[in-house]
Amino acid sequence: MLAPAGGPRQKDVRCSAVGYSPLELDPVVLPLVEGRTVLDLGCGFGHWAQLLRTHYHSDDPARRAVVTGVDVFAPNVEFCRQVGAYASLVAADAVEFLTAQASGAFDTVLATELIEHLPRETGERLLVEAARVAGKVAILSTPNWRYLRPGASTMTGFNEHEHHVSSWTATDFRRHGYAVRGVGHRIRAWPVRGVNRLFDALPTLDHVFAGVAVEHPAIAHTLVASRRA
Repeated sequence: MLAPAGGPRQKDVRCSAVGYSPLELDPVVLPLVEGRTVLDLGCGFGHWAQLLRTHYHSDDPARRAVVTGVDVFAPNVEFCRQVGAYASLVAADAVEFLTAQASGAFDTVLATELIEHLPRETGERLLVEAARVAGKVAILSTPNWRYLRPGASTMTGFNEHEHHVSSWTATDFRRHGYAVRGVGHRIRAWPVRGVNRLFDALPTLDHVFAGVAVEHPAIAHTLVASRRA
């Protein structure tokens, strides 16, 4: 499916833009996690719980992360239950679950690649509630371009909640008190003749622009926002 006019085509971004893979988020998000209790909203297939279990104080059981997973798609919750990486799992709407929690109930609240699946008004609530429930830090991420799509087939079945219904900018996050950094870059997706040939000829440019995007998220492929309590 193509993005709306003015946005990059999905296949162009996946093939050429540095930072398209969620794996690019690992070295950015993990160091931001604080404390021991972690709430993973939109937990999907359990990516963060497994990483936290193996890379976050994994040699010290007393400090190892205790992760609660929440996902609105019940088959994802069942998949994560079989994997066994979470201390507890809940099949629920992320924002509704947050709203029911006490302030500071979890040390870290994670909501990576979730907010674009929510309508604008609901996404605004997510930003507020995530910061309230996080006793130490709230961490979110989202694609940094307008890319709307319907639900999608996944390894746990067709998931209507995989749709993208909103897009978010660094300004949106900063307005709610979040610090923002860029991950990867999307220069290759710009409609400029010869840009891909230039990057192919000088591959180090990918790394140069990815480095620039850290402090200048306007050119980033993905945004990572964090707000400390």
